[in-house]
Amino acid sequence: MKKLHVEALTTEDGDPWGVYAYGHIDPALLTLDLLNEALDYIGLDPLDRAEPKHLWMHAEEDEDGGMPDYPWHFCPAGTRGAIAVTGIDFQA
Repeated sequence: MKKLHVEALTTEDGDPWGVYAYGHIDPALLTLDLLNEALDYIGLDPLDRAEPKHLWMHAEEDEDGGMPDYPWHFCPAGTRGAIAVTGIDFQA
């Protein structure tokens, strides 16, 4: 079985923002080990427990149509340009 690609991002201040896999997958596939591996990769502390869920996120362009350094935001389903992810929103 192919290993899931899990990513973790921080806020501009370096605080945890989210950890996720692309697509709406079975949340049970995002094991604590996979989530913590992604967090460790960017230097964040591991989780003791996790309850991943289906989420949506999108990237906002800046005034010039480019991508700012921290463009990603979690958003409601149906938001224009949103992509489906499964993971944890640390800002919620």
